[in-house]
Amino acid sequence: MINIFQLGLLLLGWSIWGAWGECSQSCGHGVMSRRRMCYGNTSFCVGNKTMQENCSMQSCTGDL
Repeated sequence: MINIFQLGLLLLGWSIWGAWGECSQSCGHGVMSRRRMCYGNTSFCVGNKTMQENCSMQSCTGDL
């Protein structure tokens, strides 16, 4: 059985990562990102709250 103190410890730290957002560009160089939430004291959350990745690397119409 979990007591209230143990339950509180389970809720401290980072949430799971959220879904990736849309790419900032439909062609060329774009960026997409996702976020996570920190629960409790921020000392329990080491690392970044956002993650970014390149997307839409195809060239735009008319680009050489």
